[in-house]
Amino acid sequence: MQFFIGITPPEEIQEKIISFQRSFVNNGLPNCVEPHVTVKSQGGLTDDRAWLSRVEEAAKNIKPFQISFEGAGSFGEDVIFLKPAEPQEIVALHKALFNAVVPFEDPTNKYFENDRYYPHMTLGGLKWGLTKEAAFEMKEKAQQEFGNLPAFEINSIRIYQENTENKWNKMLDIPLGE
Repeated sequence: MQFFIGITPPEEIQEKIISFQRSFVNNGLPNCVEPHVTVKSQGGLTDDRAWLSRVEEAAKNIKPFQISFEGAGSFGEDVIFLKPAEPQEIVALHKALFNAVVPFEDPTNKYFENDRYYPHMTLGGLKWGLTKEAAFEMKEKAQQEFGNLPAFEINSIRIYQENTENKWNKMLDIPLGE
């Protein structure tokens, strides 16, 4: 069983993002997981859940914060995403959670954590069925459609669990702050 930790936008923004994702017929991402920003990938989040109490403790030391997005970006042609406008607090949350889960060290760096972490909210990509042309179109449309999303408060983190292959569901929400 696999886990990861993310932050989620309010429901009205989630609905707008899911509607946008589904407007691209071959985009399978909304069938896999709800819109979120991953703040701690799978590395070190083991089935024994020994990490859970350390994650809860780390969350107590992070105050709720606001985020907004400043448009769309991409990782090459493969992944299209929304970019947080001021990612410093998300990066600080990532580092706190990453440090809470240590001593895990990913020798391949396959999860892009610690200094390689780049906060983003994935909209779709080639892995989820988009063609290169559709990915290009998605990035262009996302730039227009999501340029004016309102800022929202992050007051909890969400632990996701993979229930079936590539299908992630909410396991637990953990509040930020004491």
